[in-house]
Parts: sequence; structure tokens; C-alpha cells
Amino acid sequence: MAECLYAARRGRGVRFGKLRRRHYAGVENTPIWQLDVHQDAPTLPYGYQTMAFIALTPPLWRHIMRPLLVDWDKGFASEAERAVVRERGWEGVA
Repeated sequence: MAECLYAARRGRGVRFGKLRRRHYAGVENTPIWQLDVHQDAPTLPYGYQTMAFIALTPPLWRHIMRPLLVDWDKGFASEAERAVVRERGWEGVA
């Protein structure tokens, strides 16, 4: 029993406390690798753990994420989001 609890804690630590997706996807009996990904869903360029590691180096994080933010602003942002960017003077920052 103690080994099981230790393994669960270690697993949460490796995943940085991220919940297993199937618990909040509403499809409890489907293995995570069989869940459908919505075509329009935003995705990270690398896996969750890799991106968490990259986030520890802010210049590298910005280098990777800025082009994605520009793409988001051009293709997916609502007019209200674009207004916030203009109000805060963030145009051209990404």
C-alpha cells in the first residue's frame, strides 16, 4: 500500500500536478490515448513536461511562444482581445 501511494505521488510530481485528462473530459472509461482532439484546439509545440522545462528559461520560452501568439492574434483572437492588446500597448511585442 505504501509503495502505491509513493508511486502516485511521484507520478504527480513528474506531471507537475497535472490532472489526468480523462478525469475532466467527461469520458471516464476511455484511455487517454484514445480521446479525440478537437481540430481547432490550441496545442503546445512540444509535450507538457518539455514545455514546463522550457518555461524555466524565459528567453527560450518567449522565443518559442511569440510566433504562436502572433498566429493566435491574427487568426483566432476576438475583437475584444485585440482591443485589450491595443489598450495595453502590446502590439508588436510578440
